[in-house]
Amino acid sequence: DDAMIQHAQVFGKPRTPDGRVLERALSARSSKSGKAYREVVKLIIRPPRAEYDVKKLGPTPFTYVRRFRGGKQTVMRTEFAVVNQRQDVELKCSQWKPVGAHLHELPCVLYLHGNASCRLEALQVLKVVLELGCTLCCVDMAGSGLSEGEFVSLGHFEKFDAEAVLHELRSGGRSNGKVALWGRSMGAATALMCTAKLDPLVSCVIADSAFASLPMLVHDLLDEKVGSVLVDAAMGVVSRSVAYRAGFKISDMRVDAVAPVCPILLVHGSKDTFVGLKHSEKLQEAFKSTATLRVDEGGKHDSRRPDDVLVDCAAFLLDKLVGEPAAVPELRAALTLTRGLGRPPFASSTNFTSGADANRQKAVRATLTRGGAINTR
Repeated sequence: DDAMIQHAQVFGKPRTPDGRVLERALSARSSKSGKAYREVVKLIIRPPRAEYDVKKLGPTPFTYVRRFRGGKQTVMRTEFAVVNQRQDVELKCSQWKPVGAHLHELPCVLYLHGNASCRLEALQVLKVVLELGCTLCCVDMAGSGLSEGEFVSLGHFEKFDAEAVLHELRSGGRSNGKVALWGRSMGAATALMCTAKLDPLVSCVIADSAFASLPMLVHDLLDEKVGSVLVDAAMGVVSRSVAYRAGFKISDMRVDAVAPVCPILLVHGSKDTFVGLKHSEKLQEAFKSTATLRVDEGGKHDSRRPDDVLVDCAAFLLDKLVGEPAAVPELRAALTLTRGLGRPPFASSTNFTSGADANRQKAVRATLTRGGAINTR
């Protein structure tokens, strides 16, 4: 039927007859639900790829005046690549450091971007990291930006990307061995999964807009328009479609079931209608004493975090990564009057926030809206 033809054009044929039977059955029951599940599958494993010129990452070198333990410093960016050996894909990376400083002497923050995003998203935290005297590294994860890879997995395979970069940061002399992870949306889930399952040596994690589990998120997206009667059937088909095409099970992405041992700062917008605040609340409950939740009142999934939230993030990193808890009051005093902490420290037209510029974020949401998976009213 038409629904199956459209599905085959986008994803290719399912690998088993069972998959075709399930898809055909769901489409026959409700054309609305059929569209919804197809678009949700597309959003999970092949959202719009962020295309950009590496020059958008800004000039190198450039001058930045620190407010905390102030002074003018020259900052340069270097480009490098690592290979995720588990998937055999090359990942494009960038790292900023003060000129004259040695990478092997400084702590590093590794930033992990959101769905449909790329390294440009890291520019929103560059000032914060430079204020701490650390280096900032970012990576286009597999299937995103300028890196290799066909599909994304909302953290399931991306955790191996993070592991590969962490290995390079330590063994390649690109840090003093102390590394924090800072991720948003997909990147936040990736950071938590990597820390819990692959790298317990991570100093701390800032997880902004993380989802508690992929089944919970997919259920939320489908339930908006498909309705509770059909959502279980739709969930089953989405799970099988993702497994056939991208090689992982949605049920395996249970962030709330892992147990990171490092300190965690959860950040979430109170008005996030894509990944609701309840996800971070559930994570805080699951992680218990290791996690603190910072709510951005009025913040949305794609909004730039305000200065007061970023000051709290800076204080967290100064304490848990740099290891100077006694200096936190001094840092807060220096940054409290600072404006525009979330903007690049140089003239830039780039406006990436949580995983997409305005046009790309609209494209992602339109994908779901066309399929009837979310209600934009």
